Amino acid sequence: MSNEITINKLFVYGYHGCRDHEREIGQSYRVTCKILQRDRLYRSDSVNETLSYSLLARDIHRTVREGSYKIVESCAKSIMTVLFTKYSLIDEIWLDVEKAATGAREMIIDSVVMSSHRKWNLVYLSLGSNMGDREKNLNTAIDILKENLMIRDVRVSSYYDTKPVGPVEQADFLNCVVELRTFMSAMETLETVLQIEKDMGRVREIPKGPRNIDLDILFFGNEVINGNIDLVIPHPRVQKRMFMLEPLCELNEEFIHPVLKKHVIDLKDALSLSLSLKKESN
Repeated sequence: MSNEITINKLFVYGYHGCRDHEREIGQSYRVTCKILQRDRLYRSDSVNETLSYSLLARDIHRTVREGSYKIVESCAKSIMTVLFTKYSLIDEIWLDVEKAATGAREMIIDSVVMSSHRKWNLVYLSLGSNMGDREKNLNTAIDILKENLMIRDVRVSSYYDTKPVGPVEQADFLNCVVELRTFMSAMETLETVLQIEKDMGRVREIPKGPRNIDLDILFFGNEVINGNIDLVIPHPRVQKRMFMLEPLCELNEEFIHPVLKKHVIDLKDALSLSLSLKKESN
């Protein structure tokens, strides 16, 4: 059972805008926030069993009132970050931030509404290391993920020793898959994992060469993204990589590949058969 709570047109006076006078003098905003509450069994008629709309409204009001942003999108992101990180019962948020009347001599705009939507997404990452203390490297990356307030429900597979793939001679990898939930977008998640690699000192000198840490997004919910040169989801080679499929199946063998429309356990079995036949033919 899931419930929706809508806070409709909450009035807030805020100090946001690209122009200096907008941030100095301020202007009025109206915020509408629809929240989908997580499925749960209600055991009593207590207010502790649900979200308090008064507390939600207070946090939205404080975020808009006390912050200062040049663009409304940043204000909306801050509102969602506060709500998602503070209230564990929230599953999904639709947010409208309405800016009061504006315009120039030739046209008058009654109001401008910026709409945004975020939810907790189920994400699978592949982690690998074949330089230095491989296990410590994986543990460090996982700890960084767990410390991120935009991430929750982190689960980690077993660690697997795997042979490197590709023409470059290098040491064996230690690999695992991490399951997590995040309200970040797919691109924000990519930026997050790339920052982890950078902070851990990864150097990209040889393509597909040795690395102390490597993080790849395998799946981002059921999303399919292939129009961005920097981000392709699902991972284009997940069905050909046993070091991805084996630990993934350990966490959720029933997950369905959104493009191939097959359970990952079936992809793993098909790859195992292919590798076995290839080995016998050799």
